[in-house]
Formats: sequence, C-alpha cells, structure tokens
Amino acid sequence: MRGVRSSLRSLALVLARALGNDWSLPHWRVLCFHDVPPEAAGRFEEYVSWFGRYYEWVSFSAGCAAVREGPLTHPIATLRFDDGWLSQGTVVLPILRRMRIPACLFVVPEYVNRGTMFRNRAGGHAMTWCMVKEWLAAGLELGNHTFSHMRLSECDSDTIWREVAKANDEIFDRTEYRCVHFAYPHGRWSPRSREIIRSMGLISQSTIVRGPMRKGHPLEALRADQCDLSRDPRRSELVMRAAEWAPWLRRIGALVARLQRICL
Repeated sequence: MRGVRSSLRSLALVLARALGNDWSLPHWRVLCFHDVPPEAAGRFEEYVSWFGRYYEWVSFSAGCAAVREGPLTHPIATLRFDDGWLSQGTVVLPILRRMRIPACLFVVPEYVNRGTMFRNRAGGHAMTWCMVKEWLAAGLELGNHTFSHMRLSECDSDTIWREVAKANDEIFDRTEYRCVHFAYPHGRWSPRSREIIRSMGLISQSTIVRGPMRKGHPLEALRADQCDLSRDPRRSELVMRAAEWAPWLRRIGALVARLQRICL
C-alpha cells in the first residue's frame, strides 16, 4: 500500500508540473519553517537541496527589492524562520553557515526573554539573545514577529502599535539591529493592522498565504509556503503546486454556482 501511495504521489507531481505554473519563469517564493529539531536536520537539508534545484537562494531584503523594483530575471527564493526556536540557533544556523544560504528570522522577543516557546505545551525552548546575535554575525536578517506572538487581527489599534513597537525596540536594545520586515503571527492580519504597520515604517508585511510572487506584488501582503518537515520535500512541492490552482478552482466553483442559480 505504501508503494502504491508513493507511485500515486509521483504521478500527481508529474501532472502538477506539466499542468501548473512554470516555475522556471521569474518569481520569488518564501519557504517558512518553525522548529527544526536535531532529528530533522537531514530532512531540512533535503529541502534546501530540493528547492535549490529550482531557485537561487536570496536574502529577504533582496526578494523584496526584486518584486518591488526589479530586476527579477529568474526564480529566487528565501528561507524564513518564525518565532525564535532554540533549534533555529543550534541546528539551523550551522547548516546555513556551512551551505552559505541567506535567511530571515522573525523573532518573538518575549519568547527569547523567557527562554520558552509559549505556544508549545510540551515546553519547547527558545533561542538566547547570544544566539540571535550569532545569527546576525553570520550575515543573516531579523524580522519583527510582534513582542508576544499576538493575533493582530483580533487587537485594537493601541495593542497593535504597542506589540510591534515594543518588539522593534527590544530587538534593537538587545542587538542594535533595526528590523524593517514584519511577519504576522498565525498569518492573521486586518486592514487596520496593515495600515498601522505601514505607518510605522516597516517596509514589508508577511502572511502565510501560499504562492509565488512576481514583480509588482505588494510588499504589505507577502506570501509564504509553510513547510512541514514530517513530509519529504517532494510532497511539499506537490502541496505548493496544488495551492497555485486554488484561485482558479474557486473561480470555477463560483461560475458553476452562478450558472446553477441562473438555470434554476
């Protein structure tokens, strides 16, 4: 049965590549990771190698510049890490250094201050500020992920401002690094949060909506493909390609529903 499933996934991926978007055309894609425990280090390297066949790895700032003003002449991709998990300093950073790949860490200062990932009921550990400084010393970027990982779509204006400003100030106080990129916790945003964050001078805002970005894509609505290390990279590629069909499937569904109402 396992062999049959593998064969079916392989066939589905072949069809997705043939019928879906051409990944050789110029675009930017962001791959998002969270915890990368030691036992998943090999799988993470598989991801980097697998998607490195399609993309040139670039920094987050370079990706933003490419879609904002160009040139965007070939497929590029960026590695994004959220929250500030301990493994991002102990497992991921050495791999990135060895493979010489840029990345951006969207850190939650309260997690780092307490040394604990609140979202993990099992009591996962967070990076230290020394590790965050090592991340910067390696030439990698930091981003703002709010001070305490709040869902900004559910917050009032004062709370949104406070969470983002406090995170930026804490990161700067600890590292002397001023963040210019922002990623929404849980990917949740609202028109109010988007406007407030824009007014604070942050140049980009990232969600977890899947898909590629081409020149002219708005920096206040950046996309990211979340990667599940329990899947091999081939399965994740299939998920990414299938997600690209979603807008067309929704349009077809809406058209069918409209025709049904007309006929009835």
